[in-house]
Amino acid sequence: MKKWGLLLFSFASLSASAQTYGDWMVSESADHDTFTAETSNESGQSFGKVCVASSQDCWWALAIDPSCDHGATYPVMANTDTGAYSLTLYCVSVGKDKIMAFQDFNQADQIGRGIGIVGFAVPMKGGAFRVFRFSLNGSSQAATRVSEITVARGKNSTRDLTL
Repeated sequence: MKKWGLLLFSFASLSASAQTYGDWMVSESADHDTFTAETSNESGQSFGKVCVASSQDCWWALAIDPSCDHGATYPVMANTDTGAYSLTLYCVSVGKDKIMAFQDFNQADQIGRGIGIVGFAVPMKGGAFRVFRFSLNGSSQAATRVSEITVARGKNSTRDLTL
């Protein structure tokens, strides 16, 4: 099963203070600067929100197989109980691993905070599609908690900043 902490950032370890919200888990990196709200499907793929306290940046992303080409963009269709959406993913290299981040944070946030199940259809070679499905049970609470923690840690951070 892919976990953000292992796949995205190659953390040495995750904090033991992980919290569960339905099918979603909120966790933090060992350095207490990066926080994730994520879910994994039965095939071991992951979908979630990642936030970095020191920069106050957040994004939604998929950690899925197959791999992508760093810097490339890919179309994706999302389908939920509330409608279908056309989105764009971009490939980001994180160490030896690659993830697909959503370009439109607000649209991804709306989808990620939904209810029921979300399905993402990614076009493949030869006219095929690969579909990834994830539970959204607990997603809104988990995403809100990650945002709260990120803001609080950012305000209390003693890390050096460049202005």
